Amino acid sequence: MSRRLGISGFLVVVTLLAVAGSSVLTNNDGGFNAGLYAPVGNGAKPDAVIRLGSTARCDSLDPARSYDPWCGVILRTYTRNLVAFAGSAGKEGLQVQPDLAVEAPEVSSDGLVWTFTLRDDVRWDDGTSVTTRDVRQSIERLYATALGSPVPASVLCYLSPCSTGLPDYRGPFKKKNGHLKSITTFGKYKISFRLTRPNAEFDRILAMPQLGIIQRAREIELRKANRPYASAP
Repeated sequence: MSRRLGISGFLVVVTLLAVAGSSVLTNNDGGFNAGLYAPVGNGAKPDAVIRLGSTARCDSLDPARSYDPWCGVILRTYTRNLVAFAGSAGKEGLQVQPDLAVEAPEVSSDGLVWTFTLRDDVRWDDGTSVTTRDVRQSIERLYATALGSPVPASVLCYLSPCSTGLPDYRGPFKKKNGHLKSITTFGKYKISFRLTRPNAEFDRILAMPQLGIIQRAREIELRKANRPYASAP
């Protein structure tokens, strides 16, 4: 992540263990941050098993609530972002590429409006499509104090006025709050964001693990049952 954004980068140690019988395959000596510089593991077959090991539990299976860099690795196995950092070792892994988006965003000449078109072939585990309503909900919920997201105000203020230094918008969980006016949806697969000030690296913000997309309908049902999204992501 860019230091200019005031966002702490995730330096993640990843060990991929391809299980074949009782043997562990590796093509790397490992060590601290080994996965940042070269692939670790011999590349599992499509139907093989990959095990991710850690000395600590993932702090939350809700992407918006996780503080833990290790949990970012787990989240990447079942969440998607509009754009994501490339799944490559070394400098290539710092490049942002389309994920849920079909292609790189269309950015206005003044750098304020970022427009994305979503893929129409991505589905939740219940078979329903991932749509702009899910994307909007995922961003808006970051503003709800009750959620306790670690995303800093310096980031949230790109999409909300911050008259007191904190976002004026209070999240989507109360009807009176409405929607973020900076987000516009055009049907199921096109969405735009109007920033409060230009930022040439807004795509890197959208690639943060905490901005992983959640299923709006599922969150609504879980909240009715007084259950957190992390209980059934």
